[in-house]
Amino acid sequence: MTLPVSLIDMPDLVLNNIFSNSDPRSILVLRKVCRDLRNYIDDVKPDLQIKCIEISIGLTRQRAREVSLILMASKSSHHIFYRKYRNGTMVVCGKKKKVLEDADYFNVFYEELDFLLSRQKSLLNSFRLNLTEYDSEFSKLLKRTLKNKNEFQELEVEYFQIKADKHQVFEILSNISPKSLSRIELHLAKPTEIETEQLEFMDRFHDTKELYMENIIILGRVECFIHLSRAEITVYRVTVEELFLLKEAFLENRHFKHFLLHYRHFVDDGISYLRRIILENRRLRETFGPPSTTNNKSKEMEWYFKIPFTDDALYFFFSYQRSRFARVPLSVVPNVAV
Repeated sequence: MTLPVSLIDMPDLVLNNIFSNSDPRSILVLRKVCRDLRNYIDDVKPDLQIKCIEISIGLTRQRAREVSLILMASKSSHHIFYRKYRNGTMVVCGKKKKVLEDADYFNVFYEELDFLLSRQKSLLNSFRLNLTEYDSEFSKLLKRTLKNKNEFQELEVEYFQIKADKHQVFEILSNISPKSLSRIELHLAKPTEIETEQLEFMDRFHDTKELYMENIIILGRVECFIHLSRAEITVYRVTVEELFLLKEAFLENRHFKHFLLHYRHFVDDGISYLRRIILENRRLRETFGPPSTTNNKSKEMEWYFKIPFTDDALYFFFSYQRSRFARVPLSVVPNVAV
């Protein structure tokens, strides 16, 4: 009588071919079949070829703690939920549900995430995190995983987005590899003022071209952002001189596309509102020249500046709450503007 051949008894070549054609979720399941198969997978370290990872930590409608993990690979996508269930964990993927007795839902999730990140060899197109203020333990664990991962092979990410509190955002971002990172989105749970010195670690992302910040109010100057091609940031205060610096830098930056700058205060508050408007209006005209259009009611102004050696112009919109710079084709510029 011929005994059935188990998966672990197959030749390495066959096993490796199976793993190379398996999606990330299937490999996670195979690791739980038996200890020998788990050890084999951990030793071989198959390239999971994950393209996108999205993690959200929160509550179900029944107010139970839950982790949502979205994996998008070359040929498949999976949405997995890890939920606290009675004295154990329920793992849900599509229509499949599995209950793990006496297992903490977070430990189950994190053990699988740690495996996925440590085995990722190819470029990750996007890595998104949506955390709450209660997930500080996850931040510490993820920081450790990324640090260990980077000691052997950096986790390369093209687009990184995080929604969390200040401590979590900077703790995790400081462990993201700058290599290949082209876009960063930082969303804080509530408005927070940050000194420029606290952003010094951002120097390692000097090749990043896009930066978006929400609920981050920068207490400092804007020079460290002039290399970006696209950005949306908020500063506490901005001056005419800083706006002129941005304008000159964007005229020379051939990769520049769009820059939206919000501010709480345009100038110092030592004088009356009416006098401040009159003085700053005069300084804007002296610095940038007569505006192409002016809205006296809303105090908004627009300028266009020809970008040398191109068929484009730099559009500059100003108000007392925000300014916007954008590269536009000359064909859309009013004839009298440039």
